[in-house]
Amino acid sequence: MTLKRPSFATRQEYVRCFTNPAYWHTYIAAICVRHGLGNCTIVRAGLPGTNPVFIVNETYAVKLYSDLFDGQYSFPVEREVYRLIATLPDIPAPALVAAGELFFC
Repeated sequence: MTLKRPSFATRQEYVRCFTNPAYWHTYIAAICVRHGLGNCTIVRAGLPGTNPVFIVNETYAVKLYSDLFDGQYSFPVEREVYRLIATLPDIPAPALVAAGELFFC
């Protein structure tokens, strides 16, 4: 099966899918496979924010960036923040386990 980039005709359509684990499950499963995170069996929505976030098997948070809301800029910035936080062991923060692009521009 070929995974196709999600496409939304309107922001309203995107909003309807934003926190819907059923809509994003195929994408999240592909991410889990790519990064060796195990089977993607239980997926629930995280707290709504700018980008969709899903909790996988109560172990991993998977955050998806899109063209909406400047994802191409916020993704590398957030990845760098996680890298910097990892150098400060006194700050309790989750570790960045994997990062990448599901679809290349």
